[in-house]
Amino acid sequence: MLHSTGANNPELRRYVNPDDGRLGKNLYNNHWNMDVPDLRVCVHAFIGYLADRSVATYQVLPFDHRGWHCASGRNGSGNDTHLSVELCEDGLVSNTYFEAVYQEAVGLFAMWSKLYGWDPLAPGVIIDHAEGYRRGIASNHGDVGHWFARHGRTMDDFRRAVARELAHQAEPSPGREVWLWGVNGTYAQDFIVHPDKDGSYALEFVSCNKMLDVEYNQPGDGTTVQAWPRNNTDAQRWLIKEKATRGLGKVVRLASYTDPDYVLDVAGNRHEPGTRVQTWRDYESYPGGNHAQEFVLIPRGWTPEGLQIVSIILADANMAVDVRSGGH
Repeated sequence: MLHSTGANNPELRRYVNPDDGRLGKNLYNNHWNMDVPDLRVCVHAFIGYLADRSVATYQVLPFDHRGWHCASGRNGSGNDTHLSVELCEDGLVSNTYFEAVYQEAVGLFAMWSKLYGWDPLAPGVIIDHAEGYRRGIASNHGDVGHWFARHGRTMDDFRRAVARELAHQAEPSPGREVWLWGVNGTYAQDFIVHPDKDGSYALEFVSCNKMLDVEYNQPGDGTTVQAWPRNNTDAQRWLIKEKATRGLGKVVRLASYTDPDYVLDVAGNRHEPGTRVQTWRDYESYPGGNHAQEFVLIPRGWTPEGLQIVSIILADANMAVDVRSGGH
């Protein structure tokens, strides 16, 4: 069961002590590792900042011990059935911190799934506190949806990410993460444009010869966009919707060929390096639109075969669609 702390304090030392040289000292001595009568609160792990501002997981209860983390409901208590982790919330603003905590949690749940033979996608196996309440095994709390939604994530996204991570541990995937990064002129931000006679385009990363790809060819709200080896499927075909002219050139939306109602989107409309790139329903049909879906295609040259090379730049920020580690 996934929880979040509900307080603006991402430091692990707020909840975990004594200091082991990495946590840092809790100056107020208000951590959870103390004898407090009738507190009855103990999760199995916390995820948050160490003193050096790196993100880590700290185990505070043996995994084969019963925790006290969700109270109970009409159908019993998740304390009897579920392991638990608390994500240390910040002010719910930083996408960089959120992504680091999210990925750390994915790794932890994948490890648990491997250790205990879980199917991450099976109903009721991986849930958050709010889902526990709806299942009748937890008290009425809203975590973690209030935080995830701010960054374009859902619990379904999380379960799929755990399943992918579990599969990757058995067989490495050729996919690479696509994210937003500051414009730097590297090949990781350059695409070869492959036009098709039906008006669609395939977009190939110059740095790694992989394609801009919609995961599982299932465009939807929050579906991952990745760099994937070319397979000539509709998952790698895009439609260019011209919107307006502004600044450097034409502002466009890149729509999935499979379902043009879904377009390339920056999670949470954030401008921080490392913000994930995804598909989301085209907000053009809504009043005011959404700048997270507006890009400018900047010419970067031509291949020897006469194909144009472009960078995909967010229209209202100096940030580019980029592939992690160059895609290799």
